[in-house]
Amino acid sequence: MKNKQTPKYCFVLLLSITLILATILISYMAYRSDHQKTEAKLKVVTSFVPMYTIALNLLDGVDQVSVTNLSAPKTGCLHDYEPTPADLKTLSGSDIFIVNGGGMEIFLDKAAKENPKLTIVDSSKGVQKPLEENAHYWLSVSEYQNQMTEVKSKLKKEMKARGIDTRLLEKNYSSYCSKLSKLKKEESELSSNMATGGKNAVLLQESFAYLARDLGVTVKGVTDLDEERQVSAKEVAGMIKVLHKGEMVWADPVYGQKMQKTLVGQTGAVPVTIDPVTVCETVDKDTYIERMGQNFSTIRKAGGM
Repeated sequence: MKNKQTPKYCFVLLLSITLILATILISYMAYRSDHQKTEAKLKVVTSFVPMYTIALNLLDGVDQVSVTNLSAPKTGCLHDYEPTPADLKTLSGSDIFIVNGGGMEIFLDKAAKENPKLTIVDSSKGVQKPLEENAHYWLSVSEYQNQMTEVKSKLKKEMKARGIDTRLLEKNYSSYCSKLSKLKKEESELSSNMATGGKNAVLLQESFAYLARDLGVTVKGVTDLDEERQVSAKEVAGMIKVLHKGEMVWADPVYGQKMQKTLVGQTGAVPVTIDPVTVCETVDKDTYIERMGQNFSTIRKAGGM
């Protein structure tokens, strides 16, 4: 006997399949629409931590723009950095490369040659008072802000060319300028105290020269220490000769600690560890503000202020 229920079951099955397919189609269209809205039109890459903090602040929440940092947060300065194959691949798929400039990124010419369509934003173009042969501009809060202003100007131009709204970029710029103004106020107060105390220092990293200049510190000697450079006995003797009890020896957390200990033991100078804001476990929008603020606090305590 023919089953009279079969047409009914077939209809229910067909209806169920139709509903499932319709649901899948609707979900796919929704995903596609959302993906099209959020897909990055502008891919930005930064060279290292100081440039990354600038980009993170300027482009926070800006649709259709992605931000990636090229070097690992623990890399430090890029004097001897050579891009990996993965780095070169990242650059080849990017639109803008934000760099410190001033010779910091020694691989820049190679990157530009291999990626002729890559727009390179050289933040050093905004620096107003560079020290000779010293590209560590970001350790001056004022120069770091000048670098940020240069980057903002170039990003705005590129975003407009791609039809990306720049209003949030401008808002973020103003917001970050306000934060940096507070940091500069703290710096100014510390500078006044340093002038009153007549503080002198020997710097075991040339990068610290910008910070010393802005604080009005009298620099009695500079030597640049890293994993490859050995300091001669003559240099050590020269620094011991100019240092006196109560004066400061600035060193970074990685290099120069041994030398700092020697100088402090021989002269009675005060050890001060300065964060160059280049080596970090993680990086976020506030990394620069927090690290520089900590530097000011460290110097203040070392000077008994």
